[in-house]
Amino acid sequence: MIAPAASRLDLPARRHAESFAFQHEGHGFHITIGCDAVELIETGQAEAAEVFINADLVDSGIDALAGDIAILISLLLQYGAEARAIGHALRRNPNNSRASLVGALVDCVAEFSFAKVTAAP
Repeated sequence: MIAPAASRLDLPARRHAESFAFQHEGHGFHITIGCDAVELIETGQAEAAEVFINADLVDSGIDALAGDIAILISLLLQYGAEARAIGHALRRNPNNSRASLVGALVDCVAEFSFAKVTAAP
């Protein structure tokens, strides 16, 4: 039996986002995490709703993979999955570090907080 489809979060045209550099397994990345700016302004906090990631090696295989990972994580978030729940399902190494770029990126999203920033309207 197929469960009914969940509804996808409809993001407003104006969104707040924060960007930062990120390293994983010797590769450099630029990550942008976005949220609903209205929610952030009205409540003082917001959950991540979208992720963009680009590798420092532009147009490389790792760049394409990173971009596709970000799209899939964004879709999961927009369909109501929590970043911590996504991360819990992903593999870890014996030393408890993330086994892949996917897990490392999800951890970044889960740990990121918009509560400390001020969004401009």
